[in-house]
Amino acid sequence: MADITATDRLEPGLLARFHATLGPWLAPAPEGSAPLGAHWCLFPPLAPTAELGPDGHPPRLHPIPEAEYPRRMWVGGALEQHRPFPAGVPIERRTSLRPLDHKQGSSGPFILTGFDHSYHVDGETLATERQDIVYRPAADGPSASHAQAGPIPPADLRRHIDTPPALLARYSALTFNAHLIHLSDAHAIGVEGHEGLLVHGPLQATILLNLAAGLVGGAPRQFHYRALAPLVAGRGLVATASRTAVGVECTAYDGGGRPTLIGTARV
Repeated sequence: MADITATDRLEPGLLARFHATLGPWLAPAPEGSAPLGAHWCLFPPLAPTAELGPDGHPPRLHPIPEAEYPRRMWVGGALEQHRPFPAGVPIERRTSLRPLDHKQGSSGPFILTGFDHSYHVDGETLATERQDIVYRPAADGPSASHAQAGPIPPADLRRHIDTPPALLARYSALTFNAHLIHLSDAHAIGVEGHEGLLVHGPLQATILLNLAAGLVGGAPRQFHYRALAPLVAGRGLVATASRTAVGVECTAYDGGGRPTLIGTARV
């Protein structure tokens, strides 16, 4: 498939809604620029509601049979940012599909794939990004995780964040994301085997990215992140960040101390 090109803008209304949803946890942005992570609200697939799948997702771009691998989730990625995303101007995104990597895990087979994106304004590259997507067979029981709960280690910076279903609903609206693991208990528990509604991976990544920026006083040049375990809504989120020789190590935990997403920021 040829690269996919799209154009969008970080309009004032979108940024106002982004601040209303995540404002207390956002690092200051340069004048005329968007907060870190706001670009994940751009370029949503605009499939008609009638074309959404039973999980709320739009039709797939990757050639993966839905009958064999019905579950999908954004599980990590890497962002390299060369300059801030400007507010209110056209931003072009060029997207290519990553190859399919068939794997065997402790809970069964899965396919790791995703997207490579580059973002441009007037021919200048703002950022490049990799987004990792996992496709899994239907759940045959409760979803298991090998991430262990325990005491949260000391850190240079820590945030305690409530994660009510209303936060998930607002973030889903911001990103035009109808995935039912964030919106429907019946689907999240009964179909996909989770313990409840799940907090979005990009939402957690946005909090960690901004926490790292707040710790070092500016946007990291690179940010790598990876999901470790589902974060169930209503159980709270503890975000931590600690300086390293090259940047910041940051982690999201649930209220019981189980790590759910880790990030590495380089400055």
